[in-house]
Amino acid sequence: MSLTHFDAAGQAHMVDVSEKSVTDRIATASGWIKMLPETLALIESGTAKKGDVLGIARLAGIMGAKKTADLIPLCHPLPITKVAVELVPDAELPGVRIEATVKTTGQTGVEMEALTAASTAALTVYESVILALKQGAGGWRLSAPELAAVDNALNRFGIAHLADHQLAELSGGQRQSVSIAQTLVSRPRIVLMDEPTSALDLHRQFEVLQALQTYAAETGAVILLALHDLNQAMRCCATTLAIANGRTLGTGPTLDVLTPDLIRDLYGIEARVESCSRGCPVMIVDGSAHSTQQQRRA
Repeated sequence: MSLTHFDAAGQAHMVDVSEKSVTDRIATASGWIKMLPETLALIESGTAKKGDVLGIARLAGIMGAKKTADLIPLCHPLPITKVAVELVPDAELPGVRIEATVKTTGQTGVEMEALTAASTAALTVYESVILALKQGAGGWRLSAPELAAVDNALNRFGIAHLADHQLAELSGGQRQSVSIAQTLVSRPRIVLMDEPTSALDLHRQFEVLQALQTYAAETGAVILLALHDLNQAMRCCATTLAIANGRTLGTGPTLDVLTPDLIRDLYGIEARVESCSRGCPVMIVDGSAHSTQQQRRA
């Protein structure tokens, strides 16, 4: 058996198909993405944060098929006449089954286009971070520094071991970490995040907030976080803007802003801000402001 993409001297080359007849050609490739039942339910309900997950994946697969010659070395550019990508939820898997069909009329087949369409519809974590890095960059060729930036983003948030996993396989917390890595891989100067630790356990919350602090110190970036956990805010935020009912209640250095009076106005609770044995500020809740007032009256 010989490999057709190497000549007699062992040099890679594009196969000469000029002697072949022009015929109708079709190829189908299939695959599947396995995930948690809860993730599949979220996709089927259409309530995922990223919107229509299957619709976006279908478009990605179609676009991938059209770019096959740019992505796969020595692949012939072909006049594709049809690309169909079907994504079918399967509760028994549980997950999504993918089938991509590509047609053309030409002198060589479209097997690679079908494979590319199916695989593009099931991006891995590593690929998703690359897409975030290259978005709007005007080209898809990756330089060594760009690959290093992707690796650094994954390592910074402790998700390098997930690089080859498909996004649909991840837990909610893992997907949140990937989303943060996607945000920072292009080294933005201003970052706005809404509850970046909401789906993370305590260990991952600490890791992510520490990584964000390190990123800000290294790059001089301004990071704006919408947080409801005041202990997190006191630990990692230099400045706090407190807002309630569309009104600014306070702004300035975090420990100057988060006073017992302001916390009462924000959340309707009686609380104290004290220092732990290591000198870190900690908010201690004594009870609701309403019940405390009633006790005082009694």
